[in-house]
Amino acid sequence: MWSVTRQTQELTPLLALCLLATTVPTIAAEPDFEKQVVPIFQQHCIRCHNDSTKDGGLSLETKQGALAGGENGRILMPGVAEESLLLDYVVGPEPEMSKKGEPLTKTEIETLRNWIKAGAVWPPAVRIQEAQLNDNDWWSFQPLTQPPLPELTDNEQQQVRTPVDAFLLARLRKAGLNYSPPADRRTLIRRVYFDLTGLPPTPAEIEQFVQDSDPRAYEKLVDRLLASPRYGERW
Repeated sequence: MWSVTRQTQELTPLLALCLLATTVPTIAAEPDFEKQVVPIFQQHCIRCHNDSTKDGGLSLETKQGALAGGENGRILMPGVAEESLLLDYVVGPEPEMSKKGEPLTKTEIETLRNWIKAGAVWPPAVRIQEAQLNDNDWWSFQPLTQPPLPELTDNEQQQVRTPVDAFLLARLRKAGLNYSPPADRRTLIRRVYFDLTGLPPTPAEIEQFVQDSDPRAYEKLVDRLLASPRYGERW
């Protein structure tokens, strides 16, 4: 027969607490509707699903509209996230909702999931409308800044002629692209003529440019066309 020692009696409550800590599931905190859920609807949903547009017969402007659902039936089942079509619309590689914008992040999806699980609390007085920019929020009113130049590879550095090239090359790299090969002189003079005057160069002008060995031949050509009456007539 096993004997129960004083040490065993002291450890038993501690072991029980450890067992409870490992078996009780973590309950996610209920999201704040106005601070966490409303911004998601404003950014991803309300432009197409409001009382005026009702894309798919669905309006998410009010609680009544959200509970009523749309052409595919109810999308919100308070307390039962797994049966709420709203989540089906926003998950997956090509979600149905927010087709015209960026898909929801994992954090935003979990916020909606936890909100529905907690009962989809929506104060009746809250009406969701598309976020409006304040007068001072427009990009044209923001102070000018000097952004740092993107880091470039050695090969990209060789293609930089102005600081603008650094930003263009960095963006092209993200898209898996690069600059097109440099145009030959016959193509280049035709491009600049059509751009600035709307007319093609004469054969003599083409040959003169092709034979010009001056490193600044292109810059001189542009300056000459900008000073030409033909430029003013075109623009």
